Amino acid sequence: MHDDLTVKETLLMYSGLRLPSTLTRAERIAIVADVMSVLDIREISHSVIGSVEKRGISGGQRKRVNIAIEMVADPSLLFLDEPTSGLDSNTSYSVLTALKKLSRKGANVSYLFLSALFLRICANNSIK
Repeated sequence: MHDDLTVKETLLMYSGLRLPSTLTRAERIAIVADVMSVLDIREISHSVIGSVEKRGISGGQRKRVNIAIEMVADPSLLFLDEPTSGLDSNTSYSVLTALKKLSRKGANVSYLFLSALFLRICANNSIK
């Protein structure tokens, strides 16, 4: 992600790079708007991404924008490694809801979660 671009500019740039060139700008804008709506990042669409040196969006918002970059391409297969790590429960729920919507549209979504609590639950169930 380029730290000087806004969230919407970033997604439009990636849509231009990853979607078929036959799509019009209006169609790409509609796809970007849909993805931002699904991931609930519309309210930060005009916020600058930022960097370590330049203040921008939060870490959780940055993670959702990274997922949005992949979703803009309308993938048939999406692998995510710990997509909710470091996120609060509301943001995690939003991300998982978006992934569920993507899978209902026909994409194969695969993700990995590493959680000590989850491992303890699995270990306890396997002992019985």
